[in-house]
Amino acid sequence: MRVNARELGFRLLGHLGVVAAARWRRREAAVVLTYHAVTDMDPSFARRYPLVYRNAVTSDQLQLHIAYLKRHYQLLTAEEFLDSLRRARFPTNAALLTFDDGLQCHARLAGPLLASEGVPGVAFLPTGMIDEATDGRVGWQWTEALAALVYVRGTALRQQWTAARACIGPWLPDAGRAMADDPLIHCLWGAFWRLPPARRLGGLRELAAIAGGLPHPGLFPADRHGTSVLAAMSWPDAQALVAEGVELGGHTVYHSLLSELLPEEAEREILECAERIRQVCTRSAEIFSYPYGTEGDAAALDGALRRAGFRVALTQRYGVVSAAESRPYLLPRIDVPGDCSRPRLAYYLSGLRELTA
Repeated sequence: MRVNARELGFRLLGHLGVVAAARWRRREAAVVLTYHAVTDMDPSFARRYPLVYRNAVTSDQLQLHIAYLKRHYQLLTAEEFLDSLRRARFPTNAALLTFDDGLQCHARLAGPLLASEGVPGVAFLPTGMIDEATDGRVGWQWTEALAALVYVRGTALRQQWTAARACIGPWLPDAGRAMADDPLIHCLWGAFWRLPPARRLGGLRELAAIAGGLPHPGLFPADRHGTSVLAAMSWPDAQALVAEGVELGGHTVYHSLLSELLPEEAEREILECAERIRQVCTRSAEIFSYPYGTEGDAAALDGALRRAGFRVALTQRYGVVSAAESRPYLLPRIDVPGDCSRPRLAYYLSGLRELTA
């Protein structure tokens, strides 16, 4: 298998001891890792549908990551992480594993793997999507639904491009009808981000009707048993995760970008999310993760998060968490990219990426 120059660079930094030195330098801070989809599928699916599988790691990769973390880090529970932050002192080389978006594959693949390895973790739930999945509906994000629509119904959508432009508006260029799948998906994402938040789901439904309907999420599998890489988990899935030692955190109700909502709308997304988790799982969710990794009005959100019972909130800003952190509702994390090798993970966790940026 060919190894690209970047991957060789990650390996070389490890062999030369640079990664170990950087890790030692940051030993008093904590690293919080962010995972998204986990799959067991043949890599050909990722090559065929790259924007659907862009954030996916395989369970084999996750197992290698866990082995590396167990060798070099102390993996904390959510409560241990919060207590260390409160005391302003982390164990040496502390780490916390987190999984965003409340995906079905977290329950079917990641949860059992964490349990077998004796490793704690936190899964962040967009509770409205979990409700939809529990009711037998498709709980998935509009961004992922658009990508799936293009990959499966792209030809029909291009043939009806005039109708699509009339539906979505002038942000869809006429040139879109001639774009390949991936550029077309980016084009649609850009147009939808310019729509009012309340209009996006309606726009998605209209586009899907033009193209022949939304594809079934099972067309994008995470494993060979029908688990989708896109669909949200159900509440029974979430309860099974809790039984396996994974703790639940908040991720709003509908995976909303809080920075584009009115303050009262953002507060409702936070409070209703926390309350729903308490109703179903009988314990308070104390860690929150911002959808898309982006916070809104920090001062207003701090109050809402506090009232909801969240003690910290995590962004997607790259960085490690200092024990003397003074902004508990704006904590950085380290996003684990799709198809991430162990040397690349070690480089990211060491802080070298921040030093060399």
